[in-house]
Amino acid sequence: MCSLLILGEDHRFCSHPGVDPAALCRATWRTLVCGHREGGSTIAMQLVRTLTRKYDKTILRKASEIALAVRLTQYIPREDIPGLYLWVAYYGWRMNNFRQACDRLGIDPASRDLDSAAQLVARLKYPQPKTTSAKRLCKIEQRSAYLIARYNRSKRQPNTMKEVTVKPFEFSPSLATLTDRYPCAKQVQKVACAGEDTDRIAIARQWLSEGIPFAFQKCPAVYESLRAWLSEELDVEAKKISLTGSARLGSSLARKKLGDPFGSKSDLDLFVVSEKLFQSMCDDFCRWSSDYRNGCISPKNKYKKSAGKKMIA
Repeated sequence: MCSLLILGEDHRFCSHPGVDPAALCRATWRTLVCGHREGGSTIAMQLVRTLTRKYDKTILRKASEIALAVRLTQYIPREDIPGLYLWVAYYGWRMNNFRQACDRLGIDPASRDLDSAAQLVARLKYPQPKTTSAKRLCKIEQRSAYLIARYNRSKRQPNTMKEVTVKPFEFSPSLATLTDRYPCAKQVQKVACAGEDTDRIAIARQWLSEGIPFAFQKCPAVYESLRAWLSEELDVEAKKISLTGSARLGSSLARKKLGDPFGSKSDLDLFVVSEKLFQSMCDDFCRWSSDYRNGCISPKNKYKKSAGKKMIA
């Protein structure tokens, strides 16, 4: 829950002194200039607000909250602050702290279930009222899906600012000897016996099951290495990544380029068939849709009308 809270509410938690100037400036700009109300409070500021029970919308109260949040961060170990806030936070009607929220939602307080944790943290942004509407439940579900998607993404890529660098594709010496699109049976058997399990899987998947695309006919092992790299980056099975178009056939089937041979100016049309990746994209859309509806993001004026229509569709 602490990880989900930081990812969803205060992603610069480890670097600021208790108050995030960038978040405050952004919230002020969007609230006063853009007309979209947005909060810029850090977890420490939310903890101060919950403990002091001061919610009046005045500059003096906000200044006091910022000062106390900075002091709080100085005197209390930073890693303890998210847990303290979650313990006393307001989750909705008759859910004035963590214990009450778990009791009312039927969640085991000792559970390490990600879905349960996301359901609780989502209610910090959208507290559950006494009479819950379908609209509010939808917002809670969208927020929960967004938090889970961000959590899973952070686990795959601990450093979210990391650049993806494509290194020269490497492959085993055994696969390097298979340079034909249709090697003879003896050659395949020799490589299968001398190579490792990964080599045998590659032979079964590529040479025996699917065939070598035209673009990689002189270097089949590079295609296998390319798919292995993509499968690791996208977290999908290599077999679910395929190549289509002129790169596979040798010539284009497009109406305006029918029969044009594959060459140095041609591209590689790769595609993925994966329910898991599709669901991840759905989660990303739910996050975008939630941010759009809540005014956290706003397209440029010339795109606003079309964006609204597309979202309604």
